[in-house]
Amino acid sequence: MPYASAEENVPEEDVSDVDVHDVPVHDALETRVFASVGGFFSTRSFNVTVEGSVTPDRPQKYVDFESDFNADDSPELVIVEIRWQFAQKWNLGLQYFRSSRNVRKVIEETIEWDDLVFEVGADITAGAEVDITRIVLSHHFIRKGGHDFRLAGGLHWLDVGASISGEATLGDGSTAFASNRASASLPIPNIGAVYQYSPSAK
Repeated sequence: MPYASAEENVPEEDVSDVDVHDVPVHDALETRVFASVGGFFSTRSFNVTVEGSVTPDRPQKYVDFESDFNADDSPELVIVEIRWQFAQKWNLGLQYFRSSRNVRKVIEETIEWDDLVFEVGADITAGAEVDITRIVLSHHFIRKGGHDFRLAGGLHWLDVGASISGEATLGDGSTAFASNRASASLPIPNIGAVYQYSPSAK
């Protein structure tokens, strides 16, 4: 039986230089300037002592906010981050973390705080705050196919504060409603590793 056929010669595409790992990645891994706001929960123990002159011959007792005041030991932590890629493999980041807790309780044992003495049965309000500002310089070692791995180093600036208010015995022996806040700040070096993975562009 007679038949007819036609054939078109189509040049084959050279795929030898195509990297199968070069898949689209999320903008967060490619943009030169990246900003984010988020939060997470962290487990902590917060113990504070504030020395005063009411009973100078008595050792100061640490105030444990979790056990003495039933404060949440897994508070939420807010984080704000800005990251700038100023070179092909270098990033500079600025991060800010903050956590704050406030509780109210009738205390079951005497608490000495600076020049104040809160006696058993006092209805007090206690608060604790942690603020961390961190600047980080990071270098990309792997940045391919949605994978991003970098080593980072920098500096934390840590601010911690704690306060107690309520009916208290003052230094002159009288009683009155009083409030006192103590705080401290210090720098802490930081070193670590960061890994991010983007399964798709979205």
